[in-house]
Amino acid sequence: MSFFALRENVQIENIAIGVFDGLHLGHQKILQTLLSQGNSENCLVLSFDPHPLVIISPEQAPPMLISLAQKKTLLHLYGISHVLFIQFDQRFRQLTAEAFLTGLKQIFPRLKTIVVGEDFRFGWHAEGNVNFLKEMGKKLKFETLVVPPLTFNGEPIASTRIRKAIIERNFGLASELIGRSYRIEGVVTTGQGAGKEIGFPTANLKDVVQLLPPSGVYGCQVEYKKEIFLGVVNHGRRPTIQEEGKLVIEVHLLNFKGNLYGEKLSLFNFLFLREEKKFDSLYALKSQIEKDIQRTKEFFLPKFPQ
Repeated sequence: MSFFALRENVQIENIAIGVFDGLHLGHQKILQTLLSQGNSENCLVLSFDPHPLVIISPEQAPPMLISLAQKKTLLHLYGISHVLFIQFDQRFRQLTAEAFLTGLKQIFPRLKTIVVGEDFRFGWHAEGNVNFLKEMGKKLKFETLVVPPLTFNGEPIASTRIRKAIIERNFGLASELIGRSYRIEGVVTTGQGAGKEIGFPTANLKDVVQLLPPSGVYGCQVEYKKEIFLGVVNHGRRPTIQEEGKLVIEVHLLNFKGNLYGEKLSLFNFLFLREEKKFDSLYALKSQIEKDIQRTKEFFLPKFPQ
């Protein structure tokens, strides 16, 4: 929603502000601090869509760790009843830090607490920081609570660190920093049907906005309509099937029969199996997929019996 179209709200008294990409453990600490100031009815999380860097410096905009839909779901899961996503566009970008806070106080006249992380910046050219926020709080009569970053193994928990872990296929570390399994979500679309021809039908995913791990073959768990399946994922160009194919992400669900087209799948608990490669024949590819499936079962079934 446009910041300039917001109407007065006399219910909200406490606001946490941030991008909150990934909603990792550090972000969750901010949410806990917010809720400690009031209750679910007078607390609000204010975030931005798209990520500010998409507008400010598109070439530096990071891939998202969670989609907007995931963020909404997780915020409610963490006890936040009121969520507001401000449309970050050129007009909002040019708003000064003082004008933003003055406008915020006008929209939420009972505002008494703002909660942010210590690296929070806002306003035109990122002129506002936590010190400015505290000074403006004296003028506008609200308190500023600054939540220091949490650390893990001596380093701060941050979205950039999580992205690095995923790119390095260190899914265990990524999950530790997030506080839950890293998930990729997408909607099943039509593919070439090549997997079905060799006995391993795959669900091709579209509308995936989250950061993907490097190309390769992975074992994983797949959630579909609240049921959990094992899966083997290929993220790559399928060189055995098609020369210079486009980059795709596809998953074969073990022990599943049915039509998944148009359905949403959530992939998590990734296990790197191997790099993608071109095989001499479809028979050789099929033989390798059988090995991938066996290794996936050997890894997951002792931990998650089905």
